[in-house]
Amino acid sequence: MQKMIADIHYVPDHFKKLAHTSIVRDELSHLFQYKFTYLLEELFSPLITPYILIFHLRHRALDIVDFFRSFTVDVAGVGDVCSFSLMDVTKHGNHNWLSQGHTKADQYQQAEDGKTELSLIHFTLMNPHWKPPPSSNMFIQDFKEQVNVARE
Repeated sequence: MQKMIADIHYVPDHFKKLAHTSIVRDELSHLFQYKFTYLLEELFSPLITPYILIFHLRHRALDIVDFFRSFTVDVAGVGDVCSFSLMDVTKHGNHNWLSQGHTKADQYQQAEDGKTELSLIHFTLMNPHWKPPPSSNMFIQDFKEQVNVARE
C-alpha cells in the first residue's frame, strides 16, 4: 500500500486503515482496469454515451450545460479547457487547505478533498523547472514551510 501511495497522489483515508480488505481491492480494481476492459470501454463508449445522456441523464441536462458554462475557460494557444485543469488554488482551492483569504472559491467552485492542491503539489514535484503563477507559488511556498516545520 505504501508503494502505491507513493505513485498516486490521492488516496481516500479509508484505504489506509482497510488496505488488506476486499473493499479496497475492489475500489482499486475500478481505478486501475485491465487493458482489455479499457479497450472495450473505449470502443463502445461512442455508442453507449449518447444512450446514457438521452435516457438516463436527461433530467440533469441543465446541470451538465451549467457546469460547462461555469467551468470552461479559453487558454491562448490551447483552446477551451476545464478551469480545474489549470490548478488555480485561488479559484478552486479548498478552505481547509489554504490560509484564510488565499481562495475566493465558494462551495460550488472548490474542488473536493483538496484535489486542486494535491494536483498542484504533485505537478510541481514531477516538473521541478515549471514556474507556477504567483498565487500557486505562494501556496507551494507555504506548503513547503509547513513541511519543514513538521520535520523539525
